[in-house]
Amino acid sequence: MTISSHEHSSSITFLNTPDKAVHEKTVIVLGAGRSGTSAVAGACRLLGVAMPNAHPLKHEWSPLAYSGDTIDRNLTKRNIDKFDSELPIWGWKAPRDLFLLDQFISMVRNPHIIIVFRNLLDVMRSSARHEDCDLLATSKTIGLVYENICSFINLTCLPVALVSYEELRAAPGKTMRPLADWLGFHPSVPEMEEIEAFLSDQRAGYQSVDFKTRHRKVSEADIIMDQYVAKKTLYTQNTSLLSSRADSLRQNAEEARKIVEHLKGRLARGEGADRGNRASIANASSSDVMTDTRPSLTAEQMIKENGELETAYFAARRDYLLALRQRMELQREMDSLAMKLGLPL
Repeated sequence: MTISSHEHSSSITFLNTPDKAVHEKTVIVLGAGRSGTSAVAGACRLLGVAMPNAHPLKHEWSPLAYSGDTIDRNLTKRNIDKFDSELPIWGWKAPRDLFLLDQFISMVRNPHIIIVFRNLLDVMRSSARHEDCDLLATSKTIGLVYENICSFINLTCLPVALVSYEELRAAPGKTMRPLADWLGFHPSVPEMEEIEAFLSDQRAGYQSVDFKTRHRKVSEADIIMDQYVAKKTLYTQNTSLLSSRADSLRQNAEEARKIVEHLKGRLARGEGADRGNRASIANASSSDVMTDTRPSLTAEQMIKENGELETAYFAARRDYLLALRQRMELQREMDSLAMKLGLPL
């Protein structure tokens, strides 16, 4: 493997050239949820990458044995070793595995990592539409995913393929031919035509790789489960964040009001410039913990809890926006008074 080499095709970038003499490899497809990872994983399956327990339509699965926000490394190692012994080229697609790469990547035989990039606004819109949640609630998590992706590709020595989802959809062959060669596959013309047809379909990745069952759609139960897991994570995190920010703004506003009254008094007394203390909008920080939230609830229970989470989230957002507007109004008043007194802004 050649470290830190970069190769570019018309729609794909390769980092760290792999050793092509090694036939066995493990292919891991990563990216933000709703960024096109299913389309790429499905296309890889059609190329010949075995994904043993993958969902038939979403192509998602992982050998990682999750335990809360970490993994059971012993069980994970046994899972990986099992498929290594059975399959020369296999892999999986699981966007959340990105956050735990350092815990399992040393166990993986000849890893080849494919990372899918998609326009951030389109990812947010797709997430909001498919998960039936507020578009703004998706933004922080999606930003965190891309921050981790960029950090990873900057520091890794592993073979990585960076794929543009938009270019993949516009011209599937231009992406899949160099990707196939990178993985060591040599698809025939009919095989490439099938891959291109798969990627050109309106549903993109959410379809079977078996032409005979390609008409199947994701079940209602899967949709409810996906929406429940997404809302439980997104709304819980955002409600906590917004509530914390609103509390910080209200505390900061109390200090701002004291400064406003002080400046008003000085202005009334005709006092000149002085470098007094100024309040500013404080940005509270929050920590995001990616946890396994797969529930064992009925569809009715998940829908009910989704409604409660959504109500709490929007209440927190309204409260935060009210506190933010009040704080901004105080800032404008402070700035106006400071200018009249000749104070620095």
